Amino acid sequence: MGKNPSIIERLLLKIDQLAKWKKILMITIAMPAIYALVFLTGGITYSFSHTMYLVIIFAGMSLGTNWGAIIGAIGGIVLGPLMPLSTPFDANFVGYVWQEPVFWIYRALIFTAAGSAMGLFSTILRKKIIMITDMLSHNYETGIPNIYSLSNFTDKDAREGKAVVIAILINNFENIIERLGNDFYNRLLNKLYNLLIHKLDPQTTIVQAANNKFWITRPFTSFENDINLICEILKHPLSVVGIPIYAEYAIGVDQIEMQSDCKVIDSYRHADIAAKDAQRRNITYMIYDDTLSDKKIGIELLSTFLRALEENQTFLVFQPIIDLKTLKTVAFEALIRWNHPVHGLIMPDRFIPLVEETNLINQLTDWVLKKAIDKEIELQKDGYKIPISINVSANNLSDPDFFTRVQSMIELSHIGHQMIEFEVTESAIIANLEDNQRWMKKMMSDGFTMSLDDFGKGYTSLAYLSQFDVKIIKLDQYFMRHIVASEGVKTIVKSAIDLAHKLGCMVVAEGIEDELVTAICQGFGCDLGQGYYFARPLKEKDLDAWLKRDKEK
Repeated sequence: MGKNPSIIERLLLKIDQLAKWKKILMITIAMPAIYALVFLTGGITYSFSHTMYLVIIFAGMSLGTNWGAIIGAIGGIVLGPLMPLSTPFDANFVGYVWQEPVFWIYRALIFTAAGSAMGLFSTILRKKIIMITDMLSHNYETGIPNIYSLSNFTDKDAREGKAVVIAILINNFENIIERLGNDFYNRLLNKLYNLLIHKLDPQTTIVQAANNKFWITRPFTSFENDINLICEILKHPLSVVGIPIYAEYAIGVDQIEMQSDCKVIDSYRHADIAAKDAQRRNITYMIYDDTLSDKKIGIELLSTFLRALEENQTFLVFQPIIDLKTLKTVAFEALIRWNHPVHGLIMPDRFIPLVEETNLINQLTDWVLKKAIDKEIELQKDGYKIPISINVSANNLSDPDFFTRVQSMIELSHIGHQMIEFEVTESAIIANLEDNQRWMKKMMSDGFTMSLDDFGKGYTSLAYLSQFDVKIIKLDQYFMRHIVASEGVKTIVKSAIDLAHKLGCMVVAEGIEDELVTAICQGFGCDLGQGYYFARPLKEKDLDAWLKRDKEK
């Protein structure tokens, strides 16, 4: 598989790139030229006649056995009855002397045989090249194009303009192999490859870059559109021999200047880094931005963050929270985005960790709260009384003035304390358990609703739940990703729901992405659901249409 093509094989590849009509034109020009050369050098008696072999060999190599034989026969006639033994350009010329038929016929047969043999040899060699190229450019076990196939990509295959580069990692591939075997896993990879080929447009390039990794390149539209398209394809289970398999993915996304650059392996490096980062953070996707990993640029972002809030470079999107009994929207979760004038769309997991390291997190949360209140006022004017939840960080909880600011903003808005809910992660509470418990009790005694976010991510046990005096817990999306395949996860989820209900809490299942998971959660008595199966985060302008459709259900 590692064998490189020989000089002859490379020559054949170059010749094959020429169009057939160009080859015939070259031969048509070359034969009269060789006739003239032989005539002007004294006739068939001299060795210049052997130049005809070059044309015959070229015809056989480039056009195959039949054309090689035809050109050989024509060459035999051109240098046979049409060419004298001696011409006036020969010093010993005494008059035209023509060849005996037996000699030129024999030469024509040799030319024909040479052309046929070269054509046959080149045909065999071409088949060998195709076989070697196929072995080099496809994965041996799956037959899927690999990274070596990228060299076959030509500029003609690409559209002008920028392209998106996507790396897809299969996180749980080792578990699939361990439980179901390599052959089953290879079938799964083929299913995934064929699904991507079928769903994506012809300008898309897809290769299997590793045992658990695919690379995709296609014309760039926008990060949001390209990510949504890939996520939509990957959210469904893959059925192999009748067994539905839920593969877990981590997706990295980057942008390159031209799609033709996809044949350069280094073009995928940033997408790989982003996919690994998504895998490490246990999230679905990451958009690569090397500037954000640069400390200097990180300082620049922090220095411009307040201006970003003031100039509305930041904006909110709203993900519906669904009642699993009625399938109607009962709340929205407000999520922040930053449309940076230089770096483009920056997702919260890239800038919030930077902001949380400073007191800017308080300005960020205040901004989100104000925007959520403004939206709640609009919703109530339109006749909708639907709560909006916002996320609160550990630094917010440690700010002694945070409660006062929240209380003041809510009272001035007259929307009602219960219409803005506050989501706090387990890790944020445990960072300062006693003080945070007092803070939460104070909030709830004033009429605010508190929910425990990312429950079960690794900090608490079910028994520990009784110490968090909250009314809503949100199960971490990890459980939804594993609930179909793992009986242990099912047991944990059911136990958590039952215990939460006994403690008077409602349960939200985060990260629901398909109908089967929805049915399992409904069967366990889970109250609410949130995830791509119901809706992706909605832009503010889309809320009214969503609620109107929701009302008609």
